[in-house]
Amino acid sequence: MSSRRRSRAILRAAWQTLRRNPRLLWFSALLGVVSLALTSVGAMLGWLGLQAVPWLDAQGFGEPPEASLVGRAAIGVGLFLWFGTHLVAPYFGVALATATIEALASRPFGVGASLRAANRRIAGIATFAVLDASVGAFLARLRGGATAGRRRPSQGNPLAAKLLGVAWWTATYLVVPVLAREPRGGVAALGRSTALMRQTWKEAFVGRLVLGWGLWP
Repeated sequence: MSSRRRSRAILRAAWQTLRRNPRLLWFSALLGVVSLALTSVGAMLGWLGLQAVPWLDAQGFGEPPEASLVGRAAIGVGLFLWFGTHLVAPYFGVALATATIEALASRPFGVGASLRAANRRIAGIATFAVLDASVGAFLARLRGGATAGRRRPSQGNPLAAKLLGVAWWTATYLVVPVLAREPRGGVAALGRSTALMRQTWKEAFVGRLVLGWGLWP
C-alpha cells in the first residue's frame, strides 16, 4: 500500500473511531478542568505568599516587605505553574492515546483505566515535561522580547528560534503515543519519536492530527 493510501486509511479510521467513541472527549474536558484548577491553585499560592509578607500598617508603622521573601514566593509559584502546566498536557495525552489504541482495536476502554495506565508512565511523562518546558524557556529567551524587570526587549535571534522550534516540534510529535505504547523514559521516548517521525512522517502526522489535536480544547 502506498504512503498516500495508508494516510487516507488512517484518516478514515481515525474519524470513525471518534464518531463511535464520544467518550474520548472526556480527556479533553479533564485537561481543561485540571488546567483551570492548576492556574487557580497557583494564583492562590501567590496570594498567600504575599499575605505572609509584613506590610506597613495604616499609620505607617511596621516593617517594610522583605524583597527576599517576595522573591522566594514568586519563584515557588513560578516553578509550580511551570512544571504543572507542562505536565498535565502529556499526562492526559498518554491517557487519551491509551484509550484510542483500545478503541481502534475495537476493544473496550475506560477513562479510569486509561488514567491508571498514564499513572504507570508518570516517570517518563514527568521527564519529558521537564525537557519540553526547558526547551520552551530556552526558545523564548532566544526569540528575545521584554522580560520581567526589563522595559527594553532583550536581544535574540528569532530566525534561529523558529528553526529550532520546528525541529523540536518534529522530534517530539510522537512522544505521547510512544509513552502510551512503550515503557520508556522521557529521553528514550524522545529518541523513539524522532526515529518514527523520520520513517513514517506522513502517516504519523495524519493520525496524530485527528486523534490528538482534534480532541484538545
